[in-house]
Order: sequence, then C-alpha cells, then structure tokens
Amino acid sequence: MSSTEPPDEPRRRYVIGARKIPKRLRDVAGAILGNPRARYRNILRSNDDDAVRDGEDTAYVAYLTDAEAAQFRAASNARYVQLDGEATPDAVVLPPPGTLSWMGASLGEQGEFNGDDVIVAVLDGGTSPAVRAQCPWTMIARRVFPAIDPGLDEIVGTHGCLVTPEAVPPGGRLVEAMIAYEESGRATYADTAAAMIWAADQGARVINYSFSGGPTDYNLAIQDAIRYLSDRGAQFVCSAGNNGLNQINYPANQSREWPNVHSSAAFDEVTGDLGSFSNYHEDISGVAPGVSCQSLNPAGQVVRWNGTSSSSPKMALLIALGSTGGVYTPQQVAHALRGSARNTGRSRTRQGSGAWNLANALDLLADDAVPHPEVSMYAYATARQLIPNGTDVKVKFPVTDYSSPDIEANANRDVFTFRRGGEYIVAATARYDAFEGPGERYFGIGNDLAPNQTGALRYAGQGGRVSGGVVSASLTIPKRFNIGDRIAVWAFQGCGNALDLLPGVGLAGRTVGLSIQRTGD
Repeated sequence: MSSTEPPDEPRRRYVIGARKIPKRLRDVAGAILGNPRARYRNILRSNDDDAVRDGEDTAYVAYLTDAEAAQFRAASNARYVQLDGEATPDAVVLPPPGTLSWMGASLGEQGEFNGDDVIVAVLDGGTSPAVRAQCPWTMIARRVFPAIDPGLDEIVGTHGCLVTPEAVPPGGRLVEAMIAYEESGRATYADTAAAMIWAADQGARVINYSFSGGPTDYNLAIQDAIRYLSDRGAQFVCSAGNNGLNQINYPANQSREWPNVHSSAAFDEVTGDLGSFSNYHEDISGVAPGVSCQSLNPAGQVVRWNGTSSSSPKMALLIALGSTGGVYTPQQVAHALRGSARNTGRSRTRQGSGAWNLANALDLLADDAVPHPEVSMYAYATARQLIPNGTDVKVKFPVTDYSSPDIEANANRDVFTFRRGGEYIVAATARYDAFEGPGERYFGIGNDLAPNQTGALRYAGQGGRVSGGVVSASLTIPKRFNIGDRIAVWAFQGCGNALDLLPGVGLAGRTVGLSIQRTGD
C-alpha cells in the first residue's frame, strides 16, 4: 500500500437482506460491494439477476466497515444487516454401535422403503475417497462454500465422514455441501444459508445439519434459507446440541416455529435414556440413537462415536427411507414420524416428541391416520415502529407463502380467513430487536376486531410476553376453526388493558411470524 493510500478500516463479516430495487435507485451499495475487500457473495438470489423481480427478497454476505454497515441499514430496501455468526459440529467422539432396528427401520422389514431414489443433502466437512468407496450411494453434486476449496479428495476435519454414512440410505443419492472451514469443523451461518439454498436447488428434500450455535442465536440469512426450504417442501434436520442442558440450540430451535425444521436429541439405545451430553427439552422434535454409534473415519475404518451429530442424521435417514418412490412426500413422512414417535417411558422434557420410528410412521401413513400437513402457510413481517402507549395494531404481513387455498389473506395481509373448517395448529412468533418506551410488550392472536371491541376474540391464552433488549416469544394454538373464522396477530404497547389481557406489545424493530397448519377435519 502506498503512503498516500488511506489504511483500510477494520472489516467484519455481515449478512445483508434486501429487497431488489431498480439499479437507478441503488445508492452507494454498488461501490461498496465492488471493493475486493468486501468479498461480496450471494446467498439468496442476486440484485443483478434479471430473473429476480423488483421487490423480491435478496440476501448476501460481505465484509464491511462499521460505517458501511450503517449505510446499508439506512437503505430504503434493507431487510436486515447483521453480523454473521458461527456454529460448531455437535459430535462427542467417544466409543459407540447404532442400529436401525431401534428406530423401526430394518431395511429388510420395510421392503421397498429403501431410499434408493431419494436425494439427501449433508452440510458438513465432506467425505473422503475411502468413505465414499465403502458406501453404496451416489454423489450427484458437491460444492465447497468457504473461500478455499480443499479439492475433491480432501476433507475438512473428520466430522463429515462420521455423519454422512448415517444420513444417506444405501443406494441413495448424496448432495454434499462442504461448509466447515477449519479442522475443528466450525462453519459460518452465511456459508450454511448459502449451502441450504444450493442443496434445495439440487433437488434435495431431506437436508441434515449436525451443527449448532447457541440457544439465543438468531441469524436472518438462516431464516431466509429456512423459508426457501419450506417453500419447496424440504425438511431440515438439525442437532439440538451437546451441552447437556435443558435447551435447544440454534438453528434446531426453529423447529418450534417452522414445520419443516426438526430438532434431534441423542438417546442411548442400550439404557433407553438420554445421552449424558445431549441437550433436551419438551419441544424437541424427536430422539434417535446418538450414544456409542457406528460410522466411518476418513480412512474408511469402522469407529464408534457419540453426539446429537449422530442422532440428527439418523432422523434424516428415516425421512429419506419413508419417502422412497414418492408414495409419501418428505413433509408427510416427517410429520408422521413426529406424530407416531414411540414413548420411551422417559419424561416429556427428556424425550420431546419421543423416539422416531419408521414402522410406526408407515403404518400411520398407510392407514391415513397421520395428521397430514395439508395446509402449511407461513407469513413473515418485519417493521421498525414504536406504537404509542396503550394502543394496539394488527401486524401486516408483506410476505405470505401457501401450499393450499384453505387460508385466504385479505388485501392488507393482516387478516386471514379460513375457507375450510377443521383442526389447525396456529403458531405465532415475535422477536424485538430493541426495547423502547416504558412497560412490557405483548402480542396475541385474535380475530380482526381490536381487542377492546365487543366481539373481539383472543385465541392466544396468556399471549406472548416479551421484555427488554433482543427478545423473542411464541404462541401455539391447537384449535378447531370453522369456515369464515378470521385470525390476526395483534401487537400491544405499554399499559393498556384491552380485554383484561395483554397490557401491550412494543414494536421497535420487530420480526413476527405466523404459521397455520391443518391437522385434521
């Protein structure tokens, strides 16, 4: 660098979400991203892709100075500007066996459900030639996401060699996304989000991610990618973490909010109890063997290992096996596995939904007794506004995704009408990125009447209470709705007493999600 050149300010890695706007309206973004030091890379679509329409979501990763990040935050089309985070592999390499029979998945017993035509993606550190030679699956696509590609015959760490044979059915098809960037196996959220989207584009509808961050992590590029998978019916199976605590790490904890995300805890098939290292929680999607499990090291030798990194791919494997031949979709199989999980005899806190069992799931699917997710709608809203004390507003959702016409949104997308009666699960989540003004914030689900009006309904129980800093809350309502019933998500601020209820939800940089899933007639 010459003495006349100003030194480059410190740069940090950011994930940026935007909505595409015409080039003539883009201010300084082009110049900033054109700087080689920014190392700009797309995650979700590109502003420069003519196939992307104005107003559609885009996302990318870039190394920015603090001043540049502030410019992006101030842009009119910004959705989010967030420092990228990292996740670590959830493996505890100790001795182990792992058997399919514990999961009701003996290939001989299940006959044609062998998974040989199913595409499974594994996001990890890659597989070695020795491992690939031992496994009778076909790799149909492979891509490296960190900046340095170690080459086809190289891997990053040993973790991917352990995980992949447990996730991909014999004779199945593998999409390998290498996201680990160092021997310890760490991976950035930006690389993970890009890999999720790429894997879905390769046709993968079952995706395993045996990594996790912290329980309070929340990365908006990952959220974009989860929504992208949801739109395509792709199931995302994640390890809950190996802290031995009553918590679900990110992004596995998104199984509370997204029907296509599944969190996995590790059980010991010998003792029939939770592995001592495994995280646990009543909201865990399910458990699978993760103690003393058998897999391959990079040399292709059989080894034993432990971790929710091992239980997660087994749950992905069950979805893949049940999806053979397209008789049932991965979405149907995943929901059947959760709905028919075997009670291990342990508490709900230790086993979550229970032990996933393929035989049980196939029986339910064959009998048409499983609650098929016939409607899976997701609505998503972000805003930066402060609601005056004692007032309430309906949340307007600019983005809604549907898989059936059973739910109809009004023109403002702040009221949803049921066009078909039946049993539904309605879930809402709220996240507040700032806390402004006095009092606590609440949000709730009701009909389209303001909560203090005569005839207003509130389905939210005690509502979702949030207070202070960067916080989140959620509500889940299993309920029968009739044709013509309406729902809305309401936010309340301050100390009002609408309907005896929610004294207020504050909005100062909020993200609100709403999902509606049909579970029966």
